[in-house]
Amino acid sequence: MRLAKAVLLLTFAAAAAWAQVNAGEQKPDAGLPFTMTTVATFELPWRLAFLPDGRMLVTEKIGPVWLVTQQGQKMPVGSTPPVYWEGQNGMLGVFVSPHYATDQSIQTRADVA
Repeated sequence: MRLAKAVLLLTFAAAAAWAQVNAGEQKPDAGLPFTMTTVATFELPWRLAFLPDGRMLVTEKIGPVWLVTQQGQKMPVGSTPPVYWEGQNGMLGVFVSPHYATDQSIQTRADVA
């Protein structure tokens, strides 16, 4: 029984050490594989969802939901409830319907006031 436990322990230790060596061999890369462009700024951005035409819906923890174009035009989305935000509460998720092209439906998840 002791021998089996020792072999099992050595197997786990060797596997963990091998996995760490692989991660440690990666060299940092100063360049990004994509281009970042700031198009709009927000107070407390929380979640975003892309619409099929490339625009974004962005929630802010404090309550607003914004419709943002690729050019940076930022328009508030109407009919959102007042939000209770404190700690982990606030305007959280925004979800685009899988059938958005036909039903134009989005949903938000919020802790309401």
